[in-house]
Amino acid sequence: LTLGFSMLVMLYSSISQLSLFVGVYVWRFDQMEKLITSLVPFVVIIPAAILADRVSRRADKREAALWLTWLFGLSFSLPFLLYLIGNIPPIGSTGLLVLVAVCSGLGYAGMVGALMLSYSMMADVSDLMTVKTGRKREGLLFAAFTFANKLAFAGGLVLATIGLTLIDLPDAALPSEVDNGTTRLLAIYSIILNFGLAAFAWAAYRGYTLNRDRQAALQEQLREARPVESGVAEL
Repeated sequence: LTLGFSMLVMLYSSISQLSLFVGVYVWRFDQMEKLITSLVPFVVIIPAAILADRVSRRADKREAALWLTWLFGLSFSLPFLLYLIGNIPPIGSTGLLVLVAVCSGLGYAGMVGALMLSYSMMADVSDLMTVKTGRKREGLLFAAFTFANKLAFAGGLVLATIGLTLIDLPDAALPSEVDNGTTRLLAIYSIILNFGLAAFAWAAYRGYTLNRDRQAALQEQLREARPVESGVAEL
């Protein structure tokens, strides 16, 4: 679970770092278009929370996290795939802005939903540890989660920096000064990051085994244990 969460954070971090270069050199957005795309994550936060809740109600949290993880990775990759095969709206057109904004919105919705479910799943793991050991470990578990979050974010920045170094973008270059081969390499590297880290996250989430029946059984065991704990506290 922590590995899957970390892979998503790392993917988000690397995408955030690369987005400026992609917007300038691949899509060649102007300032207004860059502003519009930068607002997308803030717009989708509430819809993403609703999406995660509805998906998790229809399926187990594990299945919902798997589905949202691929929504994240595939949505961010789609514009780059279309760019590489030459089937994308013209540079500078409204169609390109709409395509990138919609795909980014879907991608961020998947990311936010999966991360929210990760915290909910970690709470279930905490309940499992309480039942098995008789001791509450919420603080320890969520401290580890927070540390993994920060470490993964830093790792994403490192991956983005490595990619930019290998691609060798010219320093402070104008979009017209960057050749098509370089922008294609930037698109390819973005796809590799999206698919690679999403695949790692998907594989990690598959290891989460607490389904609805086990969660219900855990809650019942916790309810049965509370009266005993209360009586001990009174003594």
